[in-house]
Amino acid sequence: MANDRSGMQHVRQPLRQCRQNRRVHLLRIAALGLLLSACAPDGGAVEAPVAAQQVISVSGTGVAAARPDIALSRLGVTAQGDTAQAAMAANNTLIASVLQSLRKGGVEERDLNTLALQLQPRYERQTRAGERQVIGYTATNVVEVKIRDIDAVGRLLDRAIEAGANRVDSLRFQIADPTPLLVTAREAAWQNALAQAQQLATLAGVKLGSVTSIRSYQHSPGPVHEVSMARAASNAVPIAAGSQSQQVTIEVSWAIE
Repeated sequence: MANDRSGMQHVRQPLRQCRQNRRVHLLRIAALGLLLSACAPDGGAVEAPVAAQQVISVSGTGVAAARPDIALSRLGVTAQGDTAQAAMAANNTLIASVLQSLRKGGVEERDLNTLALQLQPRYERQTRAGERQVIGYTATNVVEVKIRDIDAVGRLLDRAIEAGANRVDSLRFQIADPTPLLVTAREAAWQNALAQAQQLATLAGVKLGSVTSIRSYQHSPGPVHEVSMARAASNAVPIAAGSQSQQVTIEVSWAIE
């Protein structure tokens, strides 16, 4: 009996090993099938590579200019005093007079904006011992004035100086609404780009198709005018507003038919 059981065990072991090998083989086949199906596109067919689209790409620029309709001036008052209170009092009196003169000249309250108010000590020259004493104070008040009438800029600056303004830091001009200029510049940029593309297509013996891409960039290289404290003895401050420009650049690509 013992010999029979031993013989049976020897028969079962090869059968078990065979079954296990078969299962491993089937699992490998299934895994390979999943891998192939995941790599293949929809429908199981491999698609041919798509050729790159042929295009003509150009850059066009357009510029439009107009006379500014707004002026922004930074002006103010600097006053000195033996004490901080005295310097501030003198400054307050002068700046109040300047603002009042601008209001009477037609500047609206919404167009007056205080930019800086400073109070600093003044020192005597440094002694050999390295000590410096305060000999007074300097108060400064700077406001920005928006002038909506370009023709009145010189007259208003003259009024402010007569009222006590002893500093004019800057004067610059701008256009309140640049939208119409941008529209005109953009149209000019498009015509410039289209003319270039049509010429290139003619030279190459092809035809322009539909637009494939457009990019637009805008620039505002308007000048900034500065004026100093110099003024005529009896005439208003001479002003040259010049012109402001808007520039648009577009990059366009057309398909080639």
